[in-house]
Amino acid sequence: MDISIVIPVYNTKKFLKECFESIVEGFPKKGEILLVDNGSSDGSLEMCKEIAKEHSFVKVLKCEIPGASAAKNYGLRHAKGKYVWFIDSDDYVKKGSVSEILSRFVETNADVVTVGAKKVDEEGNEILGGILKPVGPEISEDWLSKFIRYGLGPWQVVAKRDFLVKNNLFYDEGMIHEDMAIISTYILYTQKISAIEEPVYYYRQRKGSVLHGQTWNEKELDIFKALDLLLLRFEKKNAYEKYKAELEYFYIWNLLDDAAREFVKFPEGKKQFKRIRQVMKSRFPKWRKNKYFVKCPIMVRARCLTAYRGVVW
Repeated sequence: MDISIVIPVYNTKKFLKECFESIVEGFPKKGEILLVDNGSSDGSLEMCKEIAKEHSFVKVLKCEIPGASAAKNYGLRHAKGKYVWFIDSDDYVKKGSVSEILSRFVETNADVVTVGAKKVDEEGNEILGGILKPVGPEISEDWLSKFIRYGLGPWQVVAKRDFLVKNNLFYDEGMIHEDMAIISTYILYTQKISAIEEPVYYYRQRKGSVLHGQTWNEKELDIFKALDLLLLRFEKKNAYEKYKAELEYFYIWNLLDDAAREFVKFPEGKKQFKRIRQVMKSRFPKWRKNKYFVKCPIMVRARCLTAYRGVVW
């Protein structure tokens, strides 16, 4: 089996057909698509079963443990392909991208291939400035450092199944932001990473999704747990000191930029700025002098410095 596409499904009937059809054009004969239902109640499971009836390479699985990370792990444990790609059921890919990725694996003998992505709105229209770059030696000389300090979405990373399983690179379950806790650690196990710079993945920004909700979600606080788990994994591999600057920048970017802009939208979130300051003080007290941060545009630095004081703009 060449590749396993693992698609966690939870109440995304509206987008599921588009997602599936974008994958199957040029799909290899020796491939499988695993639709992992995670307790849908909108008819998504029934649609998955209909798709499976029409396509012999499609399998429907049911994961009883709630959460996207559990569904991904369940799919990985059932996958038989040499390579595994996690694709969200409300997103879609460039047609023919699976063949392109497989060709890159053959050409480079990489353990991991990263891909470019674009953010799109709920209707599929491209968002201005919404390019998400991949990371690899083909893209830049400091790709290894960037792989740690920026991280990647799980759908930007295609990997050998044996590489993931052998190194126990499963997602932490019961939390969101689970990709933060693990993807940057891939470089602790291999540097055989290639990249396809052209965007082949379309990441839909939905108002009702877990990460883009219109009301406060306590699960947003999982970001603190995810960051701690990331540091713990580097510490266990005796790699913390070697990559301290990259990890420090990862904290700056995720807490003082991304999380701050999300937290400030809600009264419950605004209460977390004290916790952000405490985390930065205890983990990285000299973060303002981080060698990557000081090279950021002045507006970015100003935004992070004011966010540290609880002011977001």
